[in-house]
Amino acid sequence: MKSIGTQTITTERLKLRRFHIRDVEAVFNNYGSDINVNRYISFAPCSTLESAKEFIEMHIKQYDSNPDFYGWAIILKDKVIGSIGLFNVNWDTASAVPGGDTDMQLRLQRQCWNLHFKRCRCIVYTHLITLII
Repeated sequence: MKSIGTQTITTERLKLRRFHIRDVEAVFNNYGSDINVNRYISFAPCSTLESAKEFIEMHIKQYDSNPDFYGWAIILKDKVIGSIGLFNVNWDTASAVPGGDTDMQLRLQRQCWNLHFKRCRCIVYTHLITLII
């Protein structure tokens, strides 16, 4: 399987796209500064504007240098409401689907938890499956 990196995924309601540096304040304000959103996140809590900037800069650097990097901003009505990423993706061992060696981390603005949490995971799973087939 060929690595394709973070590509834009658009559905009827949500858009998953690459982060842009202009997203820093939205990441911090909409979910990064919320301790409940970040309670179980193992890296880059985005709890300050500076850490949100570092998080986005890391994504931007990885987009250009790592074809196995999958990190999306979750967009609802032109507003960044969260992030979702896949880590430890290894296409050679067929472990690219979360549940194998691959880890998925999702952060979502608290007001959207009931509406979009499962939908975001399903979008990424579906996207990966179409790549595998």
